[in-house]
Amino acid sequence: MAATLPTPPPPHVRAAFGLPGATATALPGGQGLSWLVTPPAAAVGSDGPPAPLVLKPVADELQAEEVIWLAEALAPLTSARAAPAGLRLPRDIRAAAAGPERRWVVDGWRASTWVPGDAGPEGRWTELLAGARAFTTAVAHLPRPPFLDRRGGPWADADRAAWDEQPLPVHPDQDALVTHLRRLAGRGPRSGRPSQLVHGDLTGNVLFCDGLPPAVIDLSPYWRPAAYAGAVVVADALLWWDQGPHLLAAAGDSGAVDLVARALLFRLLTDVELLRRPDGPAALPAADAARYGRAAGLLELPWTPETASG
Repeated sequence: MAATLPTPPPPHVRAAFGLPGATATALPGGQGLSWLVTPPAAAVGSDGPPAPLVLKPVADELQAEEVIWLAEALAPLTSARAAPAGLRLPRDIRAAAAGPERRWVVDGWRASTWVPGDAGPEGRWTELLAGARAFTTAVAHLPRPPFLDRRGGPWADADRAAWDEQPLPVHPDQDALVTHLRRLAGRGPRSGRPSQLVHGDLTGNVLFCDGLPPAVIDLSPYWRPAAYAGAVVVADALLWWDQGPHLLAAAGDSGAVDLVARALLFRLLTDVELLRRPDGPAALPAADAARYGRAAGLLELPWTPETASG
């Protein structure tokens, strides 16, 4: 059976966001659902041509609630006057044609300004972790989003399970690894750490462009300790970029063994959920299981020149 191709935003949606007659081009990365919508060359107003926008589908009412809450909460940070130092942030766009309760969403689509840059953390781990800290500091004042408790799906369930808030069975092949990671996660401070809004998927959602600060896009909201946002970056680096213990040492608070163990649990349990069959959990592919095992082992190695390259 042929794969279903992503559907671009229809013309009336492009027009509602101020870009009638615009061209939509699929953007790489993510789940392949984002579109760069570019106005025609002839669309020049008194202030010049309209800027291109990024349009993304909104799956359901709960996601629409999330989009609206984040758009309104982040609006002060995306203005030119209040933008966090050393960061670029896209700005969500209201649609003139939308009703007051859905002004950020039109017929299942949202829009934001386009920011130039390319994802790709390799060789930029220090910049990426600095961007994670800057963004986390900038949103530290925001309240806990009300929609978090009602989210479901692989990522939300894996997050709760990684933080011991709900059970999540795994295949027997992964039992020992999960038990080991939970033991490492238990090394955190007994009093815990205060939680706040964090971006839980920064590794592929920070864009780099020569001469410009990093751009943080596609906020994946979670309510976790501030340093956890960077810990997920460290976990991804150990898993998929073969980084070594030196990165834990360079990551500051985000390199804490307990936080990186939680982040590895989150990624592992997400994979478990994505592979889950109707009759129960499936085993991870051998290559992926080996990567998780390697990363877990690195958490107990001190940094030395010999371990610096993984």
